[in-house]
Amino acid sequence: SIAHAGERMKKGASILIFPEGTRNTKEDELLDFKVGGFLLALKCKAKVVPIVMGGTAAIVPRGKFRVRPGTVAIKALPVIDTTQQYNIKQRDQMMQDVWDQMNPVFVELDKCQHQLTS
Repeated sequence: SIAHAGERMKKGASILIFPEGTRNTKEDELLDFKVGGFLLALKCKAKVVPIVMGGTAAIVPRGKFRVRPGTVAIKALPVIDTTQQYNIKQRDQMMQDVWDQMNPVFVELDKCQHQLTS
C-alpha cells in the first residue's frame, strides 16, 4: 500500500496517513509513530502537513464502526518541506520532531474536548 501511495503521490495526489498506525485510546500523549509514512514522504520529496485531531475517541470508539454525534477539534501545524529539512538517513529524527510538535497540541485539543463534553 505504501508503494501504491507513492505512485499516486507522483501523479499529484495528496495522501492522508495516520502515523500512529492504530486508534489511540490514551488521552495524555500520542502513540509512537510508524516509519512508513515518513519514508514515503522523504522518498517522494513531499511536503508534510501535520494535522492533529482531538475528540475522535468519543465519536468512533476503538473497535466500533458506528459514528456517534460529537465534535472533533482539528489543528493544522506548519508545513514541513522534506527537501529542505531532512533526508532518508534522518527519518528517525523527522519522526521525533513531528511527534514533538504534534503531541502538546494533541493533549491540549483533548483537554478542550473533555471540557466541552463535561
